[in-house]
Amino acid sequence: MKDTQTETSATAATPGLPELPVLDRLMELGAMKAKVFQSDGGEPFMVIPGNCKLADLSAFAPPQRIKQRVTLLEVTSFTDYVNRFKTPETQIFALMDPNGARFLAALDYHHAAPELTPGRSAHCASYPTMATPEWQRWTQQNGVEMDQATFAGFLEDNKKQLVEPSGAVLLELVETLHGKNNVKFTSEMRTNTGGTRLHYETEVTLRGGAAGGEVELPREIRLGIAPFVGGALYSVAARLRYRIANPGLVLWYEILGMENILRDSVLDLTKLIAEKTGIVPYLGSVQGL
Repeated sequence: MKDTQTETSATAATPGLPELPVLDRLMELGAMKAKVFQSDGGEPFMVIPGNCKLADLSAFAPPQRIKQRVTLLEVTSFTDYVNRFKTPETQIFALMDPNGARFLAALDYHHAAPELTPGRSAHCASYPTMATPEWQRWTQQNGVEMDQATFAGFLEDNKKQLVEPSGAVLLELVETLHGKNNVKFTSEMRTNTGGTRLHYETEVTLRGGAAGGEVELPREIRLGIAPFVGGALYSVAARLRYRIANPGLVLWYEILGMENILRDSVLDLTKLIAEKTGIVPYLGSVQGL
């Protein structure tokens, strides 16, 4: 008994031989004297006599093809992976949505005409665009009303993205804002009745102290932000809004043309992928991938 255990352990530990459960399974299938089938490029299998069930033998044979689905988190990693494994049949698809896009490379896609040989599309790489933290912060607060202290704190935390005016200038201006009401009156007298109609308009001007004197709060600001990780910086315009409310001041901003910025950013990524891989992406999706 001792010798048998020693021999069995030595066999299981011998380099290059399958583990005991695998050997047992092979012996079991071999005892059934079933025929092994394997098509060109397909996985080997056998039909077990008696119950006619199929036994997958792919675990016992070398891989016949690549079966892999990879998700990349940055455009350069995506293009590098595609360039490493692409074939003449590789195709890239770009499915756009309101928040970005998902690029998918089917590395083993179908052959073109006239061959029209079907591919398995079992080796795929995808790249879903990811919003940068800076874009997330500015878009999440878009249109959100804030008091003067909260708005100044937001600018302090995100002043690196401010291009015009600079973050330091706008922050100093917001911190020292004070409002002034200018009331314009016009009167209209009716000669037939002697009555007078009075019209008035109120203009609210916000001014703040800054280096070199007092300036008005600008109507628009410009930001430099990359919407997607690995993407280019964009000049983003935002309109400043405010209203005087008791007991203080309420401020917010509205990003202009956000949809256009996202669309242009996706199209620029599409051009970048085409330049780096030599494969022009199709704008659309593939069913089942």
